[in-house]
Amino acid sequence: MRLRAADPAKVHRQSGSVAALGALWLMVAVICLATIDIGNVFWQKRELQKIADLAALAGASVTRMQDCTGSAQQNAAQNGAKPQELAIECGNWSKSRTGATASDMFAAGQNPFNASRVQLSRSVPFFFIWDAGGRNSRVVSAKAVAWRPQPAAALSIRTTLLQVDTTQSALLNTLLSGLLGSNIKLDALGWNGLLGTQVNLLQFLNLLAPRLGVQAGNYDQLLNADVTVGVLLQTMVDAVQQSASTASVTLQALNQLATAALGAPALTLKLSQLLNLQTGLDSSALDLGLNAFDLVQGFIQVGNGNSAASAAVAVPIAGLANLNVFAKVIEPPQMSSVGDPARAKLNPLGADRIYVRTAQVRVLASVESPVLGGLFQTVDALLKPLSPAIALVNALLGNLSGYADMTILPPPSRLDLSLDLGGGQAYVTDYSCDAGGKKLVTNARTAAADIHLGRLGNSLDEAKSQAFGSKAPLQNSALPVLRLDCIGCDGFGKRTPQYFGGLGIKVDTPVAANTDPQFTFDNPPRLADSPLWKALSANNIVGSLGATLSSLNLLQPLPNDPRASPGGIQALLQVVSSVLSGLLGLLQGIVQGLLSPLLDPLVNVLLKALGIDLAQTGVGAQLNCGLQAQLVY
Repeated sequence: MRLRAADPAKVHRQSGSVAALGALWLMVAVICLATIDIGNVFWQKRELQKIADLAALAGASVTRMQDCTGSAQQNAAQNGAKPQELAIECGNWSKSRTGATASDMFAAGQNPFNASRVQLSRSVPFFFIWDAGGRNSRVVSAKAVAWRPQPAAALSIRTTLLQVDTTQSALLNTLLSGLLGSNIKLDALGWNGLLGTQVNLLQFLNLLAPRLGVQAGNYDQLLNADVTVGVLLQTMVDAVQQSASTASVTLQALNQLATAALGAPALTLKLSQLLNLQTGLDSSALDLGLNAFDLVQGFIQVGNGNSAASAAVAVPIAGLANLNVFAKVIEPPQMSSVGDPARAKLNPLGADRIYVRTAQVRVLASVESPVLGGLFQTVDALLKPLSPAIALVNALLGNLSGYADMTILPPPSRLDLSLDLGGGQAYVTDYSCDAGGKKLVTNARTAAADIHLGRLGNSLDEAKSQAFGSKAPLQNSALPVLRLDCIGCDGFGKRTPQYFGGLGIKVDTPVAANTDPQFTFDNPPRLADSPLWKALSANNIVGSLGATLSSLNLLQPLPNDPRASPGGIQALLQVVSSVLSGLLGLLQGIVQGLLSPLLDPLVNVLLKALGIDLAQTGVGAQLNCGLQAQLVY
């Protein structure tokens, strides 16, 4: 059988098909190999991103910046990263910064430390393909930024005035009108409306910022900007209007106050003088409520304190027509403070302190002669038994050229009381966010006071000048109640006052503050909720100022004239003291009985209206424990 030769044309066609098929398979193989390399690059990038994420979270989870880099490096090494592949930065991340991405809101090395940024770069080799430059590898990078929401603690110190009656409303109107320099006329309903209203701090600051031309969210600049009391009160009106629960009487009261402030001399202040907020706080830490009454008082007191024209304010107290009362805020209150307790505990009284205090106030009360007239009559009757004793002394002193005489309440018979009231205070010293329960530890003290009773000058103007002229301690002298004079001892038959001494009313005593260095709040609520309030009571003062004075020796001996004969004085004292000793207790009781109904209203009305209580300091606490670090980029 004869084989047929292959057709050359057909053979040519078949070989072309094989070549095309081979080229196609080669292309498929190249694509597959390239896919493997590309897939490896993306897989490596994803792995690097995981490592970067975990390392950034580890760096942001520590509380100190110096521990941040080590924590991030250790975590990255555990996940397969090499030291030369890492770039770690530690610093601060804030939403208030501008930037195209969240990574641009990170500032390396800046305090307060709350974030870390990790960049991881690795050279990934190509197994089967090369790039156009002939390189057989590609650098793959991943970046992550982690942020740790900081814990936030808030302390507040509140007024002890829980409700305003008609008498107190008149006092508040007079007091704040004098401080503001404009006429305030609120009734008791208006003041009570303010006492029962809370103002959201974050909302208030956000409304205030555009009024002062401050960028939204820049709270540090806002707190240190100059602002008038009128602008602050008008912003309060806008803030409480946004709350559906605000009573109309409260809005009316705030509008009246804002109108009064606009008609007064411009009192300027910085909010940082009233609210102590740490720098760099996240906006969530500012989401807390402040009492409207405390804010109004604080704005006016701080503004008045900054004014060069500030002076003592005359304060009439109902029912005490012959008692002149003047008050001046020496140092305004620091009513609320918010910050990171982790930073505060490092230096509790340093720049990052969380610290509050009540106002420091000086009060002068002067009892005029009409009130002391009753004391004159009572003491005169009480000391009549001394007349025979004085006559006996004159007989014993017969060799002198004069004779002893007794004077009761010699003029000027004005009794002055000065109260120097140092603010009660509290500041954070430690905190705990354990799983078993959170805790905030503070150092708290009650208000200290210096009580001066006697005579501060020969006239009321002299007393005011000394009381409010400076912060220096007062120079107090005794008010004579019984004066033993000598008539004729000068050789001319004239009276020499206080020749043999006498007795006077004088008290200079401190009421020491009661301090508790471990004033602890267990499980305080979050900042968005109402504070947990605790009262630190004084252990060295009783319920009323009059009762406090009753425990003191009000009567002090007056010095005698140095020309008096020592023998004569001794004889006088021996005779008089036997009679006088039985009368001193009665005389002191009379003085205390006169003073108590005059002085107690100072504690019960005036001081409480100023937010001060000598018996206790009320401190409120809130605490947000920091959440776990979270990725923001």
